[in-house]
Amino acid sequence: MRFRVALDRESIVNREGIDKPNGNYVSVVGNAEETVFDDADKLCQLLDEDHFFDETYGVGGFLWDWGDVDHVSPALAGPLSEWLEDRLKRELPEELKHVYRVMLDYARKTIELDTVMVCEF
Repeated sequence: MRFRVALDRESIVNREGIDKPNGNYVSVVGNAEETVFDDADKLCQLLDEDHFFDETYGVGGFLWDWGDVDHVSPALAGPLSEWLEDRLKRELPEELKHVYRVMLDYARKTIELDTVMVCEF
């Protein structure tokens, strides 16, 4: 599992697809920040137990699933950030909190820099 956030708009491939989620190929190359999580099996279980995929679908229409590579536009980063902030107030396993903190940091950078975050599950 990996997350990348573009640190400038020139690092976004297929910029015209940013505001067209779910099925439009957008990637980040060049000037980017990336976090890779190695224990995908454990994180998969934790995210599933926390209903991450189902609940974020309700927040922004995200169609995330294991094996997918999807992006978060600045427009969707706001609702996702709110969901993550709320979720981090709950009792959660530390590994899951770390994933959510990284996602929240990248979602905020997406808004601030008007770029995109790419999530590979």
